[in-house]
Amino acid sequence: MTKLGRLVPSIWCATALWVGQASAQSFDDVFAIMTQDANPDSPGCRGCHIVPEPPTGLIWGDTEDEVLASLEDRDPNDCVDPMDPSTCAVRGVVAGGNTRPSILSVRLESGSMPRFGRPWTEDELQILWAWLSQYDDPQ
Repeated sequence: MTKLGRLVPSIWCATALWVGQASAQSFDDVFAIMTQDANPDSPGCRGCHIVPEPPTGLIWGDTEDEVLASLEDRDPNDCVDPMDPSTCAVRGVVAGGNTRPSILSVRLESGSMPRFGRPWTEDELQILWAWLSQYDDPQ
């Protein structure tokens, strides 16, 4: 195989990985914004919704997994596969994603949350919207 023959697949794989990362938005990016300490100059939720307490109601927990589970609030009685919780219907504050729109999106876009912090910037909202798109209602 020529040098070019070996190089083309490598370039293609690297490009595919980069494009996949650019178009996919993980909760990690949203969680990084949310976990900033709550204060007047912060868009963070830590101290109000994200606290080291068991998740319940408006307390979403402390870890990324606890917060994501609280935001999704999946319905154990509405699952494609009852053995796989990730297949259960989402009914939490992210339900509806951007199409309905979700409660989380409405509160952050309007600036009503964070209550004692600064509103999310356009760039931060873009990160949120990219992540929320996975919860969009089918059209």
